[in-house]
Amino acid sequence: TTADEPITLILSEKGWIRSRAGHNLDLSQTAFKEGDRLKQTLEGRTVLPVVILDSLGRTYTLDAAEIPGGRGDGVPVSSLIELQNGTKPVAMLTGQPEQPYLLSGSGGYGFIAKLGDMVGRVKAGKVVMTVDSGETVLPPIAVYASSLINPDCKIVLASSDHRLLAFSIGELKVMPKGRGLQLMSLTDGASLEHVLVTTAAEFIVETVGKRGAAHQEKLRICDIEGKRGKKGKVLDVSGRLKTCLLPEPMLSDGLRTALNDNSCEMGGIFCYTQRQVYLLMTIWGGFLIILISPPRHHLRFLHHRHRQISEMHTRRV
Repeated sequence: TTADEPITLILSEKGWIRSRAGHNLDLSQTAFKEGDRLKQTLEGRTVLPVVILDSLGRTYTLDAAEIPGGRGDGVPVSSLIELQNGTKPVAMLTGQPEQPYLLSGSGGYGFIAKLGDMVGRVKAGKVVMTVDSGETVLPPIAVYASSLINPDCKIVLASSDHRLLAFSIGELKVMPKGRGLQLMSLTDGASLEHVLVTTAAEFIVETVGKRGAAHQEKLRICDIEGKRGKKGKVLDVSGRLKTCLLPEPMLSDGLRTALNDNSCEMGGIFCYTQRQVYLLMTIWGGFLIILISPPRHHLRFLHHRHRQISEMHTRRV
């Protein structure tokens, strides 16, 4: 029988996976092989399954306890599961079977799926999201079940040709598998690149100019709101759209890809429209001593952890 213990999983960009005992770890000094870097961290429990989602919509299930631990580089994910040719790990997921996730693809389609529908015991995995040739699956976004009936909860989309669209998450279906519904109508040659789920009234787009200079602009959700499946509004900016994110300290309801319901960061790190909820969940998460008397190393850890999770997801959502 496996003991129920907290565990932190680390996935690199090149697909190496490892585990560390505990939660709320300072991973700022985590080393990777030359040319590799952090892709995602995931806090879970040793008794919960870990689901790997690949770039073509197939999911694979691992027992958290069997992922190598220690301070080494870990092992290639491909040594634990049978990744299909040409696919790469997109994200790790864990949690309770009823946990909803927004699944979306670069072709502009998506749906809500429960984590339990992604779990399987075949090493070769199971197809959960169907994508057409040339399309890839985007990192999934976990949402609260209550958000599915919240009219203020919006999905924010951005395409490669700088079109933006927001609509209510209630317009999507909950499905065990498939291609889903059309989220956004795309012009020829364009793809869906960025996805947010939020109850915030504003968000930020970050663009990169021709000379590499970054620029941020705050936009209102209501200015890009429309019906699901529409083309959206053209963002009149020069340069490349790098990412969409939310103003600090407001992080998205959906930025939970690397976390789960057992994580203290479920409330403390994610977006809440009421600051008192943010503080309450932070206290619940074990940071009361930080709020009362914050030693410098605790503040550095919180800053690093906040930045680490934000960068880890907003660069892809």
